Amino acid sequence: MSFTLILTTAGLDALVDAQTGSTDAIQISEVGFSENAVTVAPTLTALPGEFKRIDAISGTAISETVIHMTAQDSSPDIYDLRSFALYLTDGTLFAAYSQADPIISKASVLKLQLAFDVAFQDGIAGDIEFGDATFLFPPATETVKGVAEIATQAEVDAGTDDERIVTPLKLATILAELLGGFGSATETVEGVIELATQAEVDAGADDQRAVTSLKLATRLAPIITSIANEVTARIADVDAEALERQNGDTTLRALISALTARTITGSGLVTGGGSLAANRVLAVAAASFAQIIAGTANNVAMTPGGFGPIVRSFGANGYIALALADPANALCLQWGLATASANGVTNVTFPVAFAQTFAVVADGTSDSNTNRQDNYPAVLRNTITQTGFQLFSANDIADAVNYIAIGRVDLT
Repeated sequence: MSFTLILTTAGLDALVDAQTGSTDAIQISEVGFSENAVTVAPTLTALPGEFKRIDAISGTAISETVIHMTAQDSSPDIYDLRSFALYLTDGTLFAAYSQADPIISKASVLKLQLAFDVAFQDGIAGDIEFGDATFLFPPATETVKGVAEIATQAEVDAGTDDERIVTPLKLATILAELLGGFGSATETVEGVIELATQAEVDAGADDQRAVTSLKLATRLAPIITSIANEVTARIADVDAEALERQNGDTTLRALISALTARTITGSGLVTGGGSLAANRVLAVAAASFAQIIAGTANNVAMTPGGFGPIVRSFGANGYIALALADPANALCLQWGLATASANGVTNVTFPVAFAQTFAVVADGTSDSNTNRQDNYPAVLRNTITQTGFQLFSANDIADAVNYIAIGRVDLT
């Protein structure tokens, strides 16, 4: 199995000294065991909870960056190993490893043999030695003798495993399968096949013979020549079409240039315009309330919105109100019919209330008696209000009259 060990600061210093030649190669001589799961850090100088240390440890470099190590414990001790540390001959803690679950559990009747590989980032395995190498079982490689596993038949057939050993039986099995497969070739089976004749290639009906490059080239030569001739003819057609399109494009560009050279320009109340090379906007400015009231601007148009609303009600008693660009001070004309009581004062109410009443005029009579001609109803001036007025009549009978009222209303 493989473990990722943490080098201590002291162990790294000793390794650097060995690499630089300041000291001889460092020697790992002991391994310490602990049942505790500990936090391994480079600052460790001793393994926490260490309950025993054994010197039955062997190791060897199996590559420039990997060393294989084996440790044995033949004692009757019982324990669950969770942490171990490697010590140099001078007692320096070189490296350590720990995990929460037991790495291995030892019973009293069992002998512990812990074998593992340690990988380094750089080629430093040659700078490490071991005090004992009498029971080392490294994995076998192309340059190191050691233990190896026998490959299964499936692994031999796959041909991708470079770590397991092939037995003669399994090698013979796969060779027999390969050597015995020289039958007739098909689309799914490799085998022997006959070469097709030129006539068979030209016919294109034989699906059991192989075509050589020469016969294929002979068959394709007239086809390729025909395709080349067709391509040449089509290129000529394309060139002619391209020339026609080019002439058409030239004519179209001339027409577009002539069109974009034209201009459209507003006049009178209309402003804006320009050449047709771009989008143009023609605008007519709307007169504001102030311009309509002032009545002097001649470069704007009066719109319904600028003039304002017209409110009206046509009938015997009715009215019409004109905003005249000033809805808050709209001119209002009201009219109606009223009957004045005999020899007295009669109240008359306008169809709508004025914001301000300017004048009221009443005239007409329904009385044809010449003896009462000087007693027709008249408006009492001081009774005119926003909502109506009073008629005074000295006539002995009720008398019908017409009236007109002028004033201001608020249409906002």
